[in-house]
Amino acid sequence: MKIFYILTILLWVILTFVRFNFEPVNMSVGQLFDPFYEISIAFMAGFVLLQMVEKEDSVSDKPMFWIFLGIFFYCFSTFFIATFLNTDLSEKLWFLHNIFNITTYGFYTVGLWKYYKLQKLNPIEKGI
Repeated sequence: MKIFYILTILLWVILTFVRFNFEPVNMSVGQLFDPFYEISIAFMAGFVLLQMVEKEDSVSDKPMFWIFLGIFFYCFSTFFIATFLNTDLSEKLWFLHNIFNITTYGFYTVGLWKYYKLQKLNPIEKGI
């Protein structure tokens, strides 16, 4: 994981250098950066999810499982749409982006609801 963090930072610097010095023709900033950061974050969230599943018997009760699942789902799904940004295909597939957003918000809602229920069952007592 540490190697991936280092590679992410290194590739980010390289992409920034390429963007400002050798800007490709007919290519927006989003076309360069969006697919890269989305696949990087999807990989990291997937790695965290895999660790959670391997260590725990039941992860569906854990609020952070749902939050990381939402992050993974959104970044992995929209990676494909971000690859085609500013193209006709992107405009035709944009409705999928909306569906991915709604599904991601569903995952976040479940995670926040689980967190709320957990806090309600185990309130933190503050000293006076």
